[in-house]
Amino acid sequence: MADAPVSSVRSPVPQPRVPDDADSPAGKKRAKGRIRQPLRCRLKGKELLDAKRNKYVLEPAYVNHAGRFAQWFGAPASWRLEGGKLTHLYETEEYLEAVAFAVKVRKAGLFWPDPNLSTTMEKVAQGSLGAYVQSFPSFLTDVKTYDFPFGVIVPFAGKAGATPSYTLGYGSVGYTAISKKADAKRVEMLLRVLDYLAAPFGTEERLFLDNGIEGTHCTRTSNGDIKLTAKGNAEAVTTAMPLAFLANTPEYVYLPGKSEMASKIHGWQEELLKMGKANPTSGHFSDASTKKGASIGTAVSDTVLDVVAGRKPISAFQDQVKKWRSGGGDEIRAEFEASIAGK
Repeated sequence: MADAPVSSVRSPVPQPRVPDDADSPAGKKRAKGRIRQPLRCRLKGKELLDAKRNKYVLEPAYVNHAGRFAQWFGAPASWRLEGGKLTHLYETEEYLEAVAFAVKVRKAGLFWPDPNLSTTMEKVAQGSLGAYVQSFPSFLTDVKTYDFPFGVIVPFAGKAGATPSYTLGYGSVGYTAISKKADAKRVEMLLRVLDYLAAPFGTEERLFLDNGIEGTHCTRTSNGDIKLTAKGNAEAVTTAMPLAFLANTPEYVYLPGKSEMASKIHGWQEELLKMGKANPTSGHFSDASTKKGASIGTAVSDTVLDVVAGRKPISAFQDQVKKWRSGGGDEIRAEFEASIAGK
């Protein structure tokens, strides 16, 4: 779940849940009511909206929110695998419903009005913005940096019969490569650097990497816990994140001085994992995806942005998906299907 986005909120914010007894007679009796959940969500959003006081519900990251809405409707994690055949997220009815819902949310005025907002966290801290989408590692940084009460919107059913899901991350966001042209001595040195950066939780190395120099960036409390200084918040926290992209230890949740929040986050993780969906192409390779995936995916995202913003009709998204297929999407699909089949 390391790099999967979460919808972070400044509590208290409504967090609808699908009851555990959803398949029981009592749960089925409530099914008709659940079909209106997106409507109730918009109504609750309008209740929280106060444009006159410059208070809005969602950051204007239209594409990110469309992705989160898709989870409510049961969309797959990038690809859906059925009988050896793959269907991309963009091709599903669930994602189309999510884009249409995002349009309704924008028309309801729930997004921050300036789509170029660059001070999201400051607006949330001020109480002017209710929720934003964030990657999990960055979410942990946010929790360390800001003191407002955080929450997480757990995906809920967008309509009767939908099974909400949470899209799991790959477990990593990339890899660090060492040139084969480097001599053996340099390769060994670089491996030692990466090994240091991957020091596990509980070691002196990890303590330094996450919190800086004791006495300068952090101090010890009476019970031995770490407490970041102002310099630590300004330097150690912001330095730890980019270093983590080179090499890192298995994920853990440790928030100095915020043990209650750490417990809450662990609880949210457990809840999200119960509904987690993994991308079936994880661990497989497509040369076409490497060469064309980013550009054709960006073209679709740009179109979604235009549709939600009201600059284009939703049919423009459907037309762009056709271009995505002909521009490399079908080729990517075929290569992944062959890899999954062991060909």
